[in-house]
Amino acid sequence: TATAPWRTIRHAIGATPAGGTVVVRAGTYREQPGAIARRITIQAYPHEQVWVSGAVVLNNFVRRGTTWVRSGWNPGFCRTCVHSTAVDPAHPAAGLPDQVVVDGTPLTEVVSATALGPGRFFVDPVAHELVLGSDPTNHVVEATVHAGALSVGPPSAAGTVIRGIGFTGFTSYEAGRPLATISVSSPSVTLDHVAITNSGARGVMISATGTTVQDSVVLASGFSGIGAHRADGLQLLRNRIGFSNAQRFAYLTSLSTSSIAGAKITASTNVVVRGNVFDDNSSNGLWIDISCSDVAIVGNSSVRNADRKSTRLNSSHLVIS
Repeated sequence: TATAPWRTIRHAIGATPAGGTVVVRAGTYREQPGAIARRITIQAYPHEQVWVSGAVVLNNFVRRGTTWVRSGWNPGFCRTCVHSTAVDPAHPAAGLPDQVVVDGTPLTEVVSATALGPGRFFVDPVAHELVLGSDPTNHVVEATVHAGALSVGPPSAAGTVIRGIGFTGFTSYEAGRPLATISVSSPSVTLDHVAITNSGARGVMISATGTTVQDSVVLASGFSGIGAHRADGLQLLRNRIGFSNAQRFAYLTSLSTSSIAGAKITASTNVVVRGNVFDDNSSNGLWIDISCSDVAIVGNSSVRNADRKSTRLNSSHLVIS
């Protein structure tokens, strides 16, 4: 109830019957809400700001020379799930699952302790250590411990709505596959006024019919912002999708990176992409590919994306205005 709320979103999802609504009060919820199996609505309380974070706040760092070490660090993520051809030698840490943020600013991961310096961090998976090149004293250090945030999966969850909630700091690869902060495989799901930032890999992955993503932002995804496959009836309306491929994967050098874009849509029909901004992606901004048809691309802005490929269209029966 409003006067005696549950503590976690995950518990509320499990306890809410089909057709019910979970109303989330203001705050940062450091949890993995998990799977939605019934049609429900999850929304922020009116005029309150809600963030769901895949990271925990860390302290107890010990100085070691010019570095600061947190022992016992072992979140258990896959560190070998990216093919070597996907990694640009100039950015060798691309594809590693770790993310560290200090006072809201992401640090840059390096692949060896010798490369450490201010603004950088290193994870030693053998010694189970997280090592910072910057002094964390009197600063808020957040490190990712969760993979995907939400998955909307079975047909019984058709019609689910997620509204007015922010998701940040969820990681990249698990069991050999790129994860998304939000994964949608149930029909007719709506993401409305949602913010998804600092995803290790994808922000959103859609593999269902009738999905709508509207009035939302998907920013600083390590791999790609939005992926959609077999997503007939998809509508992307008035969103901002920017700064994708933040990990700087080797762009289009292997099949494992050929899906990188601000938004990439494949094998889908009756798609509407209207009023969106695709900006500053280190990749294509919008990419329509592989057997898409009957796609309307209307009133979008696509600027400052990599290789002058702001919009890439490899399909037929497109309406562009």
